[in-house]
Amino acid sequence: MKSIFAMLCFFIFSIEAHASLLASPSSVNFSSVDVGAFRSQTVFIRNNSDEDIHVSVSDSCMGDFYTSGYCGSLSRYGSCSLRVEFHPRRAGYQGCGITVRQITGGFDQVYINVSGHGVERRR
Repeated sequence: MKSIFAMLCFFIFSIEAHASLLASPSSVNFSSVDVGAFRSQTVFIRNNSDEDIHVSVSDSCMGDFYTSGYCGSLSRYGSCSLRVEFHPRRAGYQGCGITVRQITGGFDQVYINVSGHGVERRR
């Protein structure tokens, strides 16, 4: 029984240690941005495996954060860039998550936390 448990633990930790997808940075804080203005930052997605993969990008951002850039296919050890933009529509803190999922060759995913604070322009 102990050997089965040890093998299972080794298998689980091996999967985690060899993640196929990496995001850099893994979180983006846009700090304060005027309502109606925008700020952008690039996030790099890397395929850390020796196989070509396909990925999908989804978010829960509801209109204040946008992503652009094509990361549909990543060659082995290849990378792509996502442009993340913060367009605050109202004053106050906003945050959400962007998920990049591997859709072929495995079930890996990375989560990118994005946040910012919309501020009213001073006149």
